[in-house]
Amino acid sequence: QRPSEPDPEPDARPVNMIQSVLDALWYRTVMNNRGWPTLARALVLAHTGMRPSQVKRLDPDLDIRPYLDGDVPFVQVSAGKGGKSYLMPLTSDGKAAFLLFLRVGAVGEFSTQAFYKSWVLACDQANVTRFNPYKLRHSFATRMRRAGADLADVQALLGHKSPKTTARYADVSVDKLVTAVQRMERGWNEACGPSGAAPSKASGGRFTERQIG
Repeated sequence: QRPSEPDPEPDARPVNMIQSVLDALWYRTVMNNRGWPTLARALVLAHTGMRPSQVKRLDPDLDIRPYLDGDVPFVQVSAGKGGKSYLMPLTSDGKAAFLLFLRVGAVGEFSTQAFYKSWVLACDQANVTRFNPYKLRHSFATRMRRAGADLADVQALLGHKSPKTTARYADVSVDKLVTAVQRMERGWNEACGPSGAAPSKASGGRFTERQIG
């Protein structure tokens, strides 16, 4: 019997590595004045974590333009695989990516193979170890987790039906755990009042390290 394959591990790339590749792609596009749709698609993938198939299905008049000009810009994403469409809030870089996406006519079908070739060429020009652009999705999920989003939030933004699928993308960060513990401590101290802790009736008051020692 064939053994089951292990679940894929989160495989994010650092922000500076991703930005170096985007900069290389931008430089080549500007210098040659060609490849603008590819650049726009790369920026959208990097700043939204969308699948290439979701980018291909975007309708500019239904999914993008109606949501860009609000106080918080959004884009409507098709979940695919029978899922419902959902609204994804955008960062300022994400909004700029979609404005370029519309301006250069990047809407519609495109060759993922040709996109991959352009991406790995940009990796070479940036002196970055080649990586599949699908890792941008892993990286987006991991950045969201490290920024404080819980698994349910990341699941909603990625359009997953199961949190188990999301867990494969969203790596757990020690920094995020530290932040969570610090927030919990602040909440405890605020609930206890000005003293910072509620006296224990059993102990007769709050212990300090000196008293315990």
